[in-house]
Amino acid sequence: MTPEPVVNERKEPIMSRTRIRGWRFLVTTVALVVIAVPVLTAQTSKSIPDLLGQIITQLQSLQQSLDGLTQVSESNVRVTPAVFTNESPQDLAFTCEAMNTSSDSRTVKIEVINVRNGTVAYEHTFSVPPLNFAAVTYNVDFVSCRFTVENGTRSDIRAGLERDYDEQYYLAE
Repeated sequence: MTPEPVVNERKEPIMSRTRIRGWRFLVTTVALVVIAVPVLTAQTSKSIPDLLGQIITQLQSLQQSLDGLTQVSESNVRVTPAVFTNESPQDLAFTCEAMNTSSDSRTVKIEVINVRNGTVAYEHTFSVPPLNFAAVTYNVDFVSCRFTVENGTRSDIRAGLERDYDEQYYLAE
């Protein structure tokens, strides 16, 4: 008897905000240990305030490096998870949908990505009025959608991917 294939039908994000905070805490703790231990062990003849000053200087340098990275909330892109179907060719339709939740019109580029080869299978740019949506439907068996807000941020839209034959919906992160 062969085991049933495992199907991932999760609709929520793979990493929750709590898990991301946990990872940030862990990375910060490891960075502190990596910075502090060599300083404390190599320079035991210095006073504690001098050692703390060196640790603070190194942490500030690390923080400046991290500040150069783009914050997720400052990005203008949302991407759905990759979704696969093994249905017949007429049932391969996927719809990428974006709704403008801001109070101003937004220009949104919707790209349908063929995950099998990493290429953009189709793209279209829409001018989306406030509280309206734009959608693209495309037939491909392994797909992801990328939404780029060209005159705003990712927080201006809500977006997702709908597998049309069973109406499963996958939110863009």
